[in-house]
Amino acid sequence: MPELCANLMYLFTELPLFERFTAARRAGFELVEYQFPYDADASDLRETPPTLFRTLRAATGFNQAVGYSTAEAEAVLGDPDAISITNDNGSLIWRVVRGSSWQPGGTVTLWWQSNTAPQGPAEAYLFELDGQQVATTGPFPLERSNRIYFVS
Repeated sequence: MPELCANLMYLFTELPLFERFTAARRAGFELVEYQFPYDADASDLRETPPTLFRTLRAATGFNQAVGYSTAEAEAVLGDPDAISITNDNGSLIWRVVRGSSWQPGGTVTLWWQSNTAPQGPAEAYLFELDGQQVATTGPFPLERSNRIYFVS
């Protein structure tokens, strides 16, 4: 299946060059091209820090069921598919990859399942927005012990 890309020489020309990339992303393009960037002033170019929510340690007992509310994502971010979910060595990461920036007061329910009962509030989560990070607490399963118990 061929992949299409946005040619920024011809699309979104009403916008400054570096704003065209965001416009292409919002229009659903994952790839872009620009033939003659040599005259562009790159001093305005900067990478936008990601907006993400993650577990700070491996998700004990994680049974591969994970998700988020697509209706809430559409209401807050303008796109029901705005969030990607990855597993980084057992640590779960929900990252905003589409839509507008997360607005203050906006709520999106994120969830994951474990076959291990949660303990009380634990500092086990991190929220990152515009480069600022905040550790948060919430229910999190106890870390597994390597002990084996026999019951007779």
